[in-house]
This record gives sequence, C-alpha cells and structure tokens, in this order.
Amino acid sequence: MAVIEAEDPRIFISIQGAYLQIFNEDYPGFVENIKIKRCPMCGRNLEEEK
Repeated sequence: MAVIEAEDPRIFISIQGAYLQIFNEDYPGFVENIKIKRCPMCGRNLEEEK
C-alpha cells in the first residue's frame, strides 16, 4: 500500500507478522521494521508471555 507519493521515492507500509515494515521502492533502499506489541484493533498482547 503506497501511503506517500512524492517526486522521489515513494514510501510503502506493510504488516508482516508482528512487525510494521516501512520501506521505499529503491533496492535495497530504506527499510525500517517496528515491532507491534499490541493489536491495534482489540488491544490483545501480540508478544508471548515469558
């Protein structure tokens, strides 16, 4: 899903498992992975209990 379209480059956001991934269209380019700790819809903990 493209969320920002600028002249150069476009930025994309995707959800991969328990991670929010932000990246651009250049290869290898910029990639940032942010761990999601709680479900944004229900608030359920996504991390395993230790």
